[in-house]
Amino acid sequence: MPLDTHTIIMIAAAGLFAGVQNALAGGGSFITFPALLLAGLNPLAANMTSTIAMFPAQTTTAYAGR
Repeated sequence: MPLDTHTIIMIAAAGLFAGVQNALAGGGSFITFPALLLAGLNPLAANMTSTIAMFPAQTTTAYAGR
């Protein structure tokens, strides 16, 4: 399923905003999960993708906070 330009821009903006939110207060998945659902992924795929995408930020923040 090819994505159109608007969907790619929306996902990229959501990812950027989620990364900033994760660095400041956490909870970036509250941004990425709905964005992936709006992009057309089914809920299971959106949940897995969001979790995997946010994992590096979560581990980096945990290490920096220690």
